[in-house]
Amino acid sequence: MMKKKNLDISSIDPYNSDLTFFNIEEEESNETLKALKQSYVTTNYKEETILNLQNTLKSSSEDTSKELKIESYKNYNEALNLASRNYITTATETIEKALELNPKDVDILNLRGLLKLLKCDFSKSFESFYTAMCYSNNNLSRKYVDILSSDEFKVFLGRYNHS
Repeated sequence: MMKKKNLDISSIDPYNSDLTFFNIEEEESNETLKALKQSYVTTNYKEETILNLQNTLKSSSEDTSKELKIESYKNYNEALNLASRNYITTATETIEKALELNPKDVDILNLRGLLKLLKCDFSKSFESFYTAMCYSNNNLSRKYVDILSSDEFKVFLGRYNHS
């Protein structure tokens, strides 16, 4: 069960690292995972750069940055509440708002990944979990990256796409 975000502005670390790295090895043994990683990096590099620039402009002061994070936490909590009541489409729309405000928050990315998985948008789900894993190597992200890049999931996806 995912927990709600604390809305206390004093608990936000303004010096949190935004460094993103993508570990793609040429000798990756899992071809599906390698292809997904390469596709993600290629197709989303420009979008991430634009998002980063937009957020830099939005966050001209430390207070503004904290306010944006608090607003993103409110959206996250609302999406979590909606999802728990099975309003998945509305929860997905709400988590997208949170992600626009705070695109590097691991909890927001993980919740987005779960919601996209429930909506059977497997590529967006993988994108969210993989991005979250790059920012913070956490168990939830790793679990779903492993599942979505497994041979069993590849078989499932083939059957799903042909049905």
